[in-house]
Amino acid sequence: MRSRSLVSALAALTVLFVSVAFGDTPQSVLLTSPAGNTEVKDAPAYQDIIEAEVTRVGDGGGDTYYVFREGMAGPLTADSSLPSNPGGIKEVLRDWGIDTDGTTFPTGYPFSGKGNTRPYEFMIWLDWDGERFTGVLIDRRPLLRGEQAVLSEIEFAIDGADVLLFVPAALLGDPETFQWRCGTVDVVAVNVGANPDAGVHAGKGAANGNGTDGYHSVDSAGFPFTPFP
Repeated sequence: MRSRSLVSALAALTVLFVSVAFGDTPQSVLLTSPAGNTEVKDAPAYQDIIEAEVTRVGDGGGDTYYVFREGMAGPLTADSSLPSNPGGIKEVLRDWGIDTDGTTFPTGYPFSGKGNTRPYEFMIWLDWDGERFTGVLIDRRPLLRGEQAVLSEIEFAIDGADVLLFVPAALLGDPETFQWRCGTVDVVAVNVGANPDAGVHAGKGAANGNGTDGYHSVDSAGFPFTPFP
């Protein structure tokens, strides 16, 4: 279950918090959420958010990172399986929506349908298909120019019940303030899945046969939006 990204991200995490210990003061926003209040009844504990935290910190070498952490009610382990669902679950996402510009509303991936806008300039995922984990940053700003969203692979770590994603501030345009919210999501249609290696997702933003985006929310935190810092 431990991947290259997990190993390298754990090393990155060590660097980040060592830098804090030596005097780099982080900015951090932490929210708590009651256990057991998931939108999906009897959802696995690893989808039940009890804490959500965003931290801006230097790595000690002049670079700045954002660390996005979801603390869950239970750990995701090597024995964990995808949630049960009559139609089947294709993937599970740890999902973050980031609004860095309150005046823009990109339309398009990963949301289908004309006029289906969201205020997120960026989305951040840890995508799990039951076997492989992928950390994904979605830059949605190109959608405002009629271009495709840009997907990049990012580092992540899973430490017990904590899920962490590491995003260089430069990839977000180095914002000092923004709005955020996060959640856990069940993906039930393959069009939602992301492939950073290909640059775009396989579904090209098309809705599935039911005319939906092919996903549903399991739990959330920070809604409607939470400011950082």
